[in-house]
Amino acid sequence: MAALEKFQAFLRELFQLDLADLDFGIYRLLHIKHDEIADFLNEQLPRRVMEAFERMAGDAAGTLKAEIDELAAKIREDVADDAILETGAINPDFQLPATKAAKRLLIQYAEKWEKLKFIQASETEQNDVFNHLYAFFSRYYDNGDFIPRRRYGAREAYAVPYNGEETLFHWANRDQHYVKTGERFRDYAFTVDTPEGACHIRFCLTDANLPPGNTKGEYRYFFPLPADLDIEGVSFSPPGLNPAESLFMEHVHDFWENRHNEPCFRNIEIYLLRNLPGAGIGFYRHSGFFPDFILWIKNKIAKTTQVVFIDPHGMHHGGLSGNQDKIQAMKALENLSAEKAFQKKRIALKGYILTETRIEDIPDVELNDWKTLRENCNILQQDTEKAYLNIVFGVDLLNPVSASIVLPTLT
Repeated sequence: MAALEKFQAFLRELFQLDLADLDFGIYRLLHIKHDEIADFLNEQLPRRVMEAFERMAGDAAGTLKAEIDELAAKIREDVADDAILETGAINPDFQLPATKAAKRLLIQYAEKWEKLKFIQASETEQNDVFNHLYAFFSRYYDNGDFIPRRRYGAREAYAVPYNGEETLFHWANRDQHYVKTGERFRDYAFTVDTPEGACHIRFCLTDANLPPGNTKGEYRYFFPLPADLDIEGVSFSPPGLNPAESLFMEHVHDFWENRHNEPCFRNIEIYLLRNLPGAGIGFYRHSGFFPDFILWIKNKIAKTTQVVFIDPHGMHHGGLSGNQDKIQAMKALENLSAEKAFQKKRIALKGYILTETRIEDIPDVELNDWKTLRENCNILQQDTEKAYLNIVFGVDLLNPVSASIVLPTLT
């Protein structure tokens, strides 16, 4: 039953039953009663609804079916062979019988036939029950928060209670209460079993800015894990950085820490965003992909912004031919910068594929060198000297004494 399964999944999310052990507030109680709650959702809830409908129907369906069959046989004998259709309905040609006895038989048959249809419709009604329950509870829960959600109708359907006061204050959730987890979850703790023993993890909130009142914030913030963590029973979303991604973040951090005071960076602000697959910005040619990072380079004086899409990626498997969709998508970004919409906003786009793979280990590379790969394929060698970041940041290497940020011409 799809409606039941949807409602059960919603309650599991509401009670946070599928997450790691929560050790605070009401969730500590829910954890203590975890087995009882799971039994209620999986066993008791569907059973009680079935029992309620069975009490309504009882054994009436079987008895009623026998009575209908007996009446149908008598009608075919006393009225006409085709008075009852194969579907069980009364033939419209015999809705007005000639005799009172025939009329009485047809009325009895119609009443029992409608009653049988009502009993047989109980499964549909069960779905309606669970759909209504889901709709009701979902109005007061949103992504971890117990909070009334706004509902609007096509026409005015609400009456404001007014008793003649000169001034009346009224609001949508006047008679309701809400709990915002962002305000309640100051301490977040759970326990993880490890080979060395139980590990108790606690997060303490020390400072936060939250939307006031009955308002949910639109943004969700994440701290990127420096590496994938393999802890049994704990899942992380988004997942940790893979080695190539982690290396790139370290390189950017060191590069900016050492060089942000140089003249070419004096009026520059940078922002580095991790681009989540399936949720961030993706590119589609013959196939789609989501670059791992987006780097904003903002010039406060020139009022220009350069957006660089970065994808740290090994090249030893697919080679150039296996990564043509990525290569073509990265190269197409520079052409987009010439379009009027980007020119008007003074935004320049470009993208690079970074790789630690040695050039001799890249299949089908033929006689290409790193300079050719950069110019023709937007592929940079992710070397330990971090020289590739000069290209990513657009630093003019031809003038090392007075290096400057080179942005594409913007009109």
